[in-house]
Formats: sequence, C-alpha cells, structure tokens
Amino acid sequence: MTVLVNNEKVDVTLENEHTVGDVVRELAGWLRDQGMELHAISLDDRKVALDATVDWHDRTVDSVDTISLDAMMHPSRDPETLMILLELLGLIERNIEQGTRENLVEAMREYEYARPTLARALNVSTDTGVPALSILDDLAAQVKTDPDVFAADDDAARRTVTAASAVVLELASRLSEFQDPEQQLNVTREALRTQIGELSDIAVMLQQGRDADAMKQLLRFTELIEKLIRLGAWSQPEGSELNTFFGELIQAFEAEDTVLIGDLVEYEILPRIEALLDSDGEGS
Repeated sequence: MTVLVNNEKVDVTLENEHTVGDVVRELAGWLRDQGMELHAISLDDRKVALDATVDWHDRTVDSVDTISLDAMMHPSRDPETLMILLELLGLIERNIEQGTRENLVEAMREYEYARPTLARALNVSTDTGVPALSILDDLAAQVKTDPDVFAADDDAARRTVTAASAVVLELASRLSEFQDPEQQLNVTREALRTQIGELSDIAVMLQQGRDADAMKQLLRFTELIEKLIRLGAWSQPEGSELNTFFGELIQAFEAEDTVLIGDLVEYEILPRIEALLDSDGEGS
C-alpha cells in the first residue's frame, strides 16, 4: 500500500493494521505527533468522508492500493494562524475602546468564523472553550441584535476588552514558543519547579474546602506539562503518561477522594515530574 500525505509519499511500516480504519488511526496519531491534523482522505483517488466511517473503515488493507491524506498544521503550531488570530482580537479591542460600531460588527462576524480555529489554537473544546471565549461569544450574539450594546453598557465593554486581552496574552505566549523556544523552555521548566511544592498541597486544600484553589493548581500543572511537550522538552510518551495520572487525579478530585489524591501526587506524579526535570538538567 502506498501512503501519501499532502501528495508526498511517506514510508510507513504496517504490522498489525488489518483494515483501512486501522491504518488511518495510526496515521492520524503520527500526524498529531508532527503537530498536524487530518482534514481529508482519499482511497485510490476517491475522496471519502471522514465522518462516514461506515463506508470505508472496515475495508481490508489489501483492497486499497493508495491512501492519500490531506493534513494541515494544527493552529496551535502554526505561527501564521496565531498572528491572524492576534490581529483579529486586537481589532475587537480597538473597536470597543473607540466605539466604532460598524467596524465592531464586522470584526465580530470574523470572530464567529474564526471561533473554531481559535478554540483549537488554545487547545480547548470548541463548544465549551474558556471563560474569556464565552464572554466574546456573548458579545458576538449581542452585537447581532444590538450593534450599539456598548454605548449603553460600559461594564460590558470593560469585561469584553478584558476577555479579549486574556486571549491575546495566551495567543502571544503560544507565538513566543516559535519566536524564542529556548527562552520559553527555560521559563516553563522553572515555573514547573517552583510549583512542585504547591502540587503536593492539593489534598490539604480540598480538606480545607479550598476546591477552587486546588483545581486551579491542577490546571496550571497540566498547562505547564503540555507546554513542555510542545516545546520538545519531553517525548510524547513521557507527557502522555503524566497526563494519564493527571486524568486520574481529576477523577479523584471529582469524587472528593483526598486519600487517592495524596497517593497519586506523592507516589505517581511528583516522582515523574522530578525525574523528568532532573533529566533535563543532566542534558543541558
């Protein structure tokens, strides 16, 4: 079987893949490791729908001569996309601050079109997103029915500008990973080192009823680990193993099982983080 990615032949070794679906799943994982995402599939020059797997998933490998995949760089790994999103959010901020109604309406139309890409650039759910995106979503809905919404509601304007600024900061941070990866790598390692002690306090926070603080710490650690993986500090398997334990930690958090939380932090997560940071130091 010949495998093409963006019309370029790719050397792959098929071992336990028996169906086209098996092959596509493996290739999609390989693309993710390269910072790319799958957009279209063709089997022997015939395009098939990604969401209509019943039509092709169970076809045997030997029934297809060529699998061609169209892939694009994931928005979070594409500097050009990040720059475009930054410009759009900056435009929204300026239009709100300057009160330029017509320009704001047009900018919010562009925001709605760019929203799925923005969510992927931030690596969040397109549906739920993050609080800052929810505020911008509300703005987009309000502007449709009342283009003058900010003329009568200064507080709404302030909240929206603050939300846009928060997203701008996150996108700018992602962009800096490309502009100065070494500096970002060092900063992120140090941030993780300084917060290790706080991770061990999560169980205590829960016992004290400080659930919000505990979850904030947990999310902060997962963000730092994901960033180190993006920057190439750790391999995908190393990061995935840590994320697995963080997933178990979240489940224990939801179950309010402080004993399990303490065990996961002390015996599974902290030793792995410390070992990985130590190996970073040996390699630098």
